[in-house]
Parts: sequence; structure tokens; C-alpha cells
Amino acid sequence: MKIGKIEIKEGDKIRFMIGIRIFIGTIKQITEYNDVIVEDLLGNIIAFKPRNAKFIQLLTEEEWNRILERYNQNKK
Repeated sequence: MKIGKIEIKEGDKIRFMIGIRIFIGTIKQITEYNDVIVEDLLGNIIAFKPRNAKFIQLLTEEEWNRILERYNQNKK
């Protein structure tokens, strides 16, 4: 699915903003109605329409690992 200049697909790691909240997770599915279903770091499922997001960023593997590391440190 193409959003603006970026192409997203299932399995991509993304950061996106809906309202005033920023979510980070992995795309699990893109439905036929262009809803994007994401599993966040806590395992919660979030569904959103890309047009409602203020921004969507693809994360590199390095950024994703750094975020996971920080999340695991704060969880202790």
C-alpha cells in the first residue's frame, strides 16, 4: 500500500501518530478497505486508516532494536 511517498507492507515496523498519541509496532495486516492493523510493543492490536494518521514513519532495523532495548529496560 502506498501512502504519500512511502510504500508499507505487512511485517514493516512503523511509528505513527493518531490524535496526540504516538504508537510503535509491526504491521500485521492491511485490509481490503485500506485499514492498517498493527501490533504494538505491548501486544495490543491497533487498527487505523492511514489518512487519519498525522504521520507514518518506517523504522529501520537499528531504530527498532534501540526502541525494544529501551522498552525492555523500562519494563524491569
